[in-house]
Amino acid sequence: MQCPDCQSTHVVKNGRRQQQQNYLCRQCSRQFLDAYQPKGY
Repeated sequence: MQCPDCQSTHVVKNGRRQQQQNYLCRQCSRQFLDAYQPKGY
């Protein structure tokens, strides 16, 4: 798992969001999901 912002591999789990695992980058403190689902109508 890599951070989409800084490409760091120092990533830890950080709870759940939208029924998906949420991750936290230790280097840049960015939170992200492993896969985003497209939003539509």
